[in-house]
Amino acid sequence: GQTLGVLILGTAYGSTLGFTTFAIYMLAGIAGAPVFANSGHGLDRIVGATGGYLIGMLVATFVLGQLARFRLDQKFLTALPSMLIGTVTTFSFGLVWLHQYTGQSWSWTLNAGLTPFIVGEAFAGLDKIIESRIGRKSLGFTADFGAEENTNPGDIFGKVMPEDLLKFGMIPEFIGRLPVITS
Repeated sequence: GQTLGVLILGTAYGSTLGFTTFAIYMLAGIAGAPVFANSGHGLDRIVGATGGYLIGMLVATFVLGQLARFRLDQKFLTALPSMLIGTVTTFSFGLVWLHQYTGQSWSWTLNAGLTPFIVGEAFAGLDKIIESRIGRKSLGFTADFGAEENTNPGDIFGKVMPEDLLKFGMIPEFIGRLPVITS
């Protein structure tokens, strides 16, 4: 969501206005507006472990705006590499920052700072399919707000079944080759 917003912001607004808009967004978050992930705010979000991603998004907005000046966002064959450059810029800043901030190994950094985002985006919507199968609702007046309220939202993927992957749109031949781990 947020990375896609940055990609669109850079290409639609150009380098100057896109950069300025994202900088104002960051300043609003520093000033106390709950605009960062999980309604976060404050300077600690910028200088903390995930601050590199925000700095990377700021730089990516500018870079994409520059690429848009050359109309590289107008056709699929040039827009896709432009968007990949923006994504790589964001994650490069974020991962280097996270690695330096935590002092952990690169393996840990990639597992904590890259894998969840790539996997999460690749399987966006699968959680809704699983929730509909198990009868759990996450929105509306009949949402389940019981004991599972404080669990990690990613825990739902531990309940995935082959039929969920089929409804998600994967072909049966591929599903049969996936190891399905159940607890």
